[in-house]
Parts: sequence; C-alpha cells; structure tokens
Amino acid sequence: MNKTRLTSKVILITVFQLIVCISLSSFALKFYYSKVVLPGITVQGVNIGSLTYSQAVEKLKQDLPYPSPKMILQVGLIKYGEIQYTTDYEATVREAIKYSQKLSSRQIIKLMFSNTKTHDFVLTKTYNDKILNEILDKAASQYYEAVQNAYISFDEKTATVFQDTYGRKLDKEASIQKFISSPYGNTYLALSFQITEPTRKTPDYDGINSRLSLFVSDFDVNETDRTRNIELASESINNVIIRPGEVFSLNKTLGKRTSEAGYRKTLENTYDVDLIASHEAGICQVAGTLYNAVCRAGLTVVEKRINPVPVPYIPENMESVIADENNDFKFANNTSKNILIASQIHQGELKICIMGHKGSTPVRQIKTEKERYVTSPPKQYVLDPTLPPGLVIIRNPGSNGYAMKIYEVILKNEREIDRILTAAIEIEPEPELLAISPMRSTIANLFRKEPLKFK
Repeated sequence: MNKTRLTSKVILITVFQLIVCISLSSFALKFYYSKVVLPGITVQGVNIGSLTYSQAVEKLKQDLPYPSPKMILQVGLIKYGEIQYTTDYEATVREAIKYSQKLSSRQIIKLMFSNTKTHDFVLTKTYNDKILNEILDKAASQYYEAVQNAYISFDEKTATVFQDTYGRKLDKEASIQKFISSPYGNTYLALSFQITEPTRKTPDYDGINSRLSLFVSDFDVNETDRTRNIELASESINNVIIRPGEVFSLNKTLGKRTSEAGYRKTLENTYDVDLIASHEAGICQVAGTLYNAVCRAGLTVVEKRINPVPVPYIPENMESVIADENNDFKFANNTSKNILIASQIHQGELKICIMGHKGSTPVRQIKTEKERYVTSPPKQYVLDPTLPPGLVIIRNPGSNGYAMKIYEVILKNEREIDRILTAAIEIEPEPELLAISPMRSTIANLFRKEPLKFK
C-alpha cells in the first residue's frame, strides 16, 4: 500500500516537473523570438531569419540598398529623389518581429526544424504621395486613348472602313500598388490600365462595300415632338449590322417608346382614325421608310403591317406600322454577307440606306500600326580601390531605352497601298553603372575582345 502511494507521488512529481519544464521552455522560446526574427522569414527574397533587430536591419541595408535619388523610374522619367522616395528598413524588421510574436511556441518549434519559407515581406517604402499622383496625372493624360468604334463611309466608287480603337485609361491605384510591391532595383514602372472594348469592330464591316438601296421621306420639322421621336428612332437603327440569316426586328431594336427613353407624347391617328396622345408619333414613318429601303435592296420581309390610314410621306400600300409586340416590322438578311442600316436626318428628310456587298466595288481600310523597339542599357564601370578582388557592386542598374513609331496604314482590298508616319518617340537608355576592384578590371580585360568602358 505504502509502495503504491510512493509510486503515485513520484509520477505526479515527474508530471509536474515536466509541465513546468515545458512551460518554461515555451516562455523562453517566445521571449527569445520577441526580439529575434523567426527562421524562414524573408524580405523580397533576402533571408533575415534568426537575426536580431539590428542584424536584420543591417542585412537589408546591405542586400537591398536604398536607390540613388538620381536613379530613374521609367514612367515619364521620374527620379526617385523627385518623389522623395525612401526605404524604411526599421519598420520592415519591426513588422517581421511582430509576425514572429503572433505565433505559438508549437508553431515556432515546427518552423525551427523545417526548411520551408515562412513569409516573404515587401520592403516598406515611403514617398510623397501628392507628387507621385501629380506625375501619374500627367501620365494619365499622355497615355489616355478614347474608345473609337469602327465606321464606314462611302463615295461613288469606294467604301472606306476606319479601324476601331480600344479605349485606355490609367488605373492610378493599381499602378501605385505595383510601384509599392516592385522588386529591388526596379527602374521601370509597368502602368496598369482600364481597357474599354469598342462595340463596333472593323471585322463587322467585312464584305460591306456598296449602297444597295436608299429611300427618303419628308416630315415637318415644326412638329417638334414628332420630329424628336423620329430622331431617336433613326439613331437607334443607324449603324446596325445584320449578319447572314439573321432577322432584324424594329420593335426589339427601338425598345419601349416611353418618356424615360426620351420619346414625347403627341397626337396621332389610330387604326380607327381617332386622335390620341401617344409616344408612337413618327415611329411609323421610320418603319415605312425602312420597309421601302429593304424592298429596294431585295431583302426578305418577314413581318409587316399596312397602315389603314393613307400617309403623305410613303407611297400607298408601301406603308408599315408598328405599335406593340403584335405589330412589328421584321426582315431577314438573305445574302451571304453582312448588311448595314444607315439612317440620317437632314433638313426635314429621313434618309435610310441599306449597305451590302457588290463584287466589283473596291474597299479601302485605314488602320493604325505601332512599332516599338527596346534598347538594353550599356554597361559602364568605375574603379573602386576599396572593393576586394572579385566583388562587383551595381551602383545604378540603368534603364532601357525605347523608340516608338506610329503609322497610318491604308489598305485597298486587303493590300497595303500607303503608309504614313504620324508620330515618332525616342528615349535613350541610361547606362548600367558597375563598381569593380582595379585587380578585377585588369584580369577581365585580358580575356575580353573589347576592353571595359570606364566612366
């Protein structure tokens, strides 16, 4: 009995001692890593794990040296000094130690015996936000491009297609974020842009080279509300492309005619010849004018309603009315090429053309092309007697130069007939500056075809 009690006491004492030892070890481990960086932590690839605060700061200063204020950041040729750029090594190390303090003793022990990278921090940088924003504002103006839809124009002999252009707008926030997280020695800021896609692209006009038909109707411009409705409907159908086999619906294209859509109420004849206030005034004239153009182009009419009330602007029995989902005008593209509706208003006339393909008509295309050439920075060397043999230090990584040429290219039936240079830009590269020991330069020149170039 006494022996059993003694054994139990020994076990309890042993367990207690073990708990105390583990607790003290955990406390010691946590205390140690409250002032030392955790193993596996890096800053932009530089390992500062297991270093004290002061050791880590010195390590970063050596491996990630502060860029020269004269060093150029290539976006409008910004110098680091202009934006008051500095690197905060102390703040970066404090952040790394704070990260170490958050981990439990168990996690610390696990990391101590593993070779995995714990966390890679970005070197903390400070700069004058106002100055950088002002520079980026200038860059935004320089690089801005408005979105441009492709369009087509015709004369008696030729159709000319003007190329679409994607819109481009500088994304300042994303560009600044790239700058903050850029790697050491970076001398080029890759700007971020928001791209806007054109709704009408050059290939949409493939095969369209001629006017197939034209029909013109008159209206009284003094009837301002009716005129406004005709203008809105004309704008809605202008530049609409119908592909082979597709069916065009006028109701669907126009959408609901409401005050919110800009249509105006005015008196209009109905089927029973009563006058009522409606948003449909003028719409039937657009439908009738389009119907006559479609017929003259030889296209297939799918759905049409005749106006029971004769109208002065359309030949009798050639009217077409739309009013709701049950009264629409539809036609199909029964050709093998795209067709285009062109609708214009001029001095009380509504002109609607159907554009399509005729084999003998030449097509011109005008587009923009850019040529860009990048020039790598040349190397320049300076002798530094304080350097030990074999050591090379990059004093300035330099920056690429580039040249850009912008051409307006004119094609006829897909063959280039002319090329006009509209703009040319050239920026010289900044040399890469390398510091070497005198002994190394002497040895290197013995084995080089060309001697080293010294500044």
